[in-house]
Amino acid sequence: MLFNLHDVNAQCVAKAGLNDTICAGGSVTLGDTSTGNGTITYAWTPSAGLSCDDCASPIATPSSTTTYHLTITDSDGCSSSDDVMLVNFYQILVLHFRITMVCNLHSFYG
Repeated sequence: MLFNLHDVNAQCVAKAGLNDTICAGGSVTLGDTSTGNGTITYAWTPSAGLSCDDCASPIATPSSTTTYHLTITDSDGCSSSDDVMLVNFYQILVLHFRITMVCNLHSFYG
């Protein structure tokens, strides 16, 4: 008798994406390829700063450093959660022969 162990142990996996650093006023697309059986529903919290809170890949434009929480549920009732943190760097004035706007310190130091 043959059967597929993958089907027996199938489960869903939420993938909110990688933590990231953005400049003040910037945006980034959240989400990665979440897996599950059949139709997957998405719930992102908090919804503030998101283009949608029930889609797979919302565009985030947070006004401050924010951790977004993703919960998915598939057609089989399997539920999974994941978090992604966006660090929001505020623009810094740097005096270096002239005033330069820098929001990511890596662009100034390296």
